[in-house]
Amino acid sequence: MASDGERQWPTFSKPGGAGVSAQRRAWRAFYKTYWAVVPLMDGDLRRSANMDVATYNALLHTHLAGRDGIRMKDMATNATLSTSGITALVDRLERQGLMQRNPDPDDRRVTRITLTAEGRERARQAAHVHIESIEDHFASRLTESEAISLAETLERIESDTSRPQPDRRSAASDDQD
Repeated sequence: MASDGERQWPTFSKPGGAGVSAQRRAWRAFYKTYWAVVPLMDGDLRRSANMDVATYNALLHTHLAGRDGIRMKDMATNATLSTSGITALVDRLERQGLMQRNPDPDDRRVTRITLTAEGRERARQAAHVHIESIEDHFASRLTESEAISLAETLERIESDTSRPQPDRRSAASDDQD
């Protein structure tokens, strides 16, 4: 029990303290699974393709953007890295000869990133490892119907959270007026 000067931490229990809600249980399972599976996949890529998962993701998103490449800002969003994080990663991959920066022909303010021939080949080789790793550590543990249900649910959540969200702090202060 918290003393007078301490606040209690929020819990994962349902209102009234009756166990953990199914939604919070799902969150915990998703979070723990992500942090269990990604390091395994990273290890597979490091052992078999001599690259980490961040490098693979950068190569993958650049490849998927096509011959014109990808804008730095878009790569940061797709790779879920900060602008400074993606800059450091692209600097490293450029030094390794896997990527190159190119001016955008339509907007001089924009830099596009493209794969070099070596970058395309390394990405292709790593893709085989990555797909096998997804199968080994994740997909093989789901039935077809579980995979469909999980994909639909996560896609809906991703879509919902990609939209601008109202600022809850502002809404709370508006209610007090």
